[in-house]
Amino acid sequence: MAKGRAAPLWVVVRDAKENAQAGLRAATYFDRMFVSMLWVAEPYRKQGIGSRLLTQAEAVGRSRGAANAYLDAFSFQAPGFYEKHGYREFARLENLPPGHSRIWLVKRL
Repeated sequence: MAKGRAAPLWVVVRDAKENAQAGLRAATYFDRMFVSMLWVAEPYRKQGIGSRLLTQAEAVGRSRGAANAYLDAFSFQAPGFYEKHGYREFARLENLPPGHSRIWLVKRL
């Protein structure tokens, strides 16, 4: 991978009918991996799928030379999920959206 060129990274979980039920979208560039989206359809939550998606993406990021992974989440989403996986908060914007916060997290890979 060229150091400054972004390389997309997708990890998708499909059901028996090949419908996407969970996914993670990220990109690696320089020595970082940025996770821009992680979602799991409601019926598939609480089964460890989100954890597996994140673990797989981190492994790909490492193989591409990423030293760190980072992402953002709103306070009403899942910052605790990411903290459970070793991410730590490094920035926060309060009251975005009103009554909540936007939180940026990072993890050393």
